[in-house]
Amino acid sequence: MKRYMWAFYFLIVALLGCAHLQTEDIRARNIESLKQLEIGMTEAEVGRIMGVDVERVQEPVYYQGRLVDYQIIEVRNPYRAESRTVGDKTYRVVYYYAEPLGGMRGYWDRSYREAIVPDECLTPLVFEHGRLIGLGREFADEKGLLPEFDMETTDWMFWGS
Repeated sequence: MKRYMWAFYFLIVALLGCAHLQTEDIRARNIESLKQLEIGMTEAEVGRIMGVDVERVQEPVYYQGRLVDYQIIEVRNPYRAESRTVGDKTYRVVYYYAEPLGGMRGYWDRSYREAIVPDECLTPLVFEHGRLIGLGREFADEKGLLPEFDMETTDWMFWGS
């Protein structure tokens, strides 16, 4: 009987470990979707390709470098959008999570259970008059559209490895 209990335990652990969407899955999907975009597309066309949704994902929670739990968090896709004015032109910048974390960690807010993705891990899509005119951090930086971003991390928990 004890042998069957161990087998059942390992089966449950294996199923739980494989059955949940993680933020890396969203990032990989966004990278594939970015390849389908073309300059001149409307914001609605881009939204249909990239997706516009809030997804619930399961992420590992680390404390002092050790895995302590898993947390269900929400990830917005697109992550954020804003209007920016440079000179006499107004742009709409829509950010999708599509850059690798590269050793950085994301965060989740304990009170809202929402993913906080570092700004450097977001890919900006730039629209002017409702049309896509460019994408990527380099393009947005050339236009002067990247915000100065400073995140206070005192009440945040790490996710990711």
